[in-house]
Amino acid sequence: MKKKNDQTSETADTITGRIKTLLAQQDMLPLHLSLKTGIDNAIIYKCLSGKRKWNLGHLELIAPTLGVTVADLVRENSTISQVGGVKEGQGPLQDHILRPGPVQEDQSLKVKKEGKETLAKMYDLTVEDRSMMPAFPPGTHLIAQRETSDTIKNENFVVYWDEDGRTYIRQIFFSPNQIILRSLTQGVPDKILPIKHLSLCDKILRVEFPA
Repeated sequence: MKKKNDQTSETADTITGRIKTLLAQQDMLPLHLSLKTGIDNAIIYKCLSGKRKWNLGHLELIAPTLGVTVADLVRENSTISQVGGVKEGQGPLQDHILRPGPVQEDQSLKVKKEGKETLAKMYDLTVEDRSMMPAFPPGTHLIAQRETSDTIKNENFVVYWDEDGRTYIRQIFFSPNQIILRSLTQGVPDKILPIKHLSLCDKILRVEFPA
């Protein structure tokens, strides 16, 4: 007979996905979570990798550290629209992100509910070729969120929206008055732009590699 606090694999994956998203949003490493909660670092890594399930004691320490409640960590899944693919380091047209098509259950990545406003600003890109190897192999899901430029830090992966309606996947580096958008695709040049162009970048919150 199962105990009431036993987790199914689906529930454990849901909780882990939510925690990973919150860690990415706050630029917090698993080690930081260990130091802030007092949970052994090895336990956190095992839970995040799916080798161990979270228990209620873990969640009661982790939730306030990440600024949420335990209920926020275990509530049901919702879906984010898959807005397009990435080829040669170039993402879908901006209009496809702003006006995504209907969510198809078999084409969408399940994630935790973020609230209607936040959920509407998140989108899922799928890498469709080998041009960004070894960083992002084909089948990788890139979960990004609009209006997150103020949270971007050096070496983060971003979606850059250029002024011609196109998007690009880049790794960002900062200099005093410029941003360097490093290309992940061989033969494609980096973009060196004034710092004001940071406002045209969305942070990639989470990367889901293919099995």
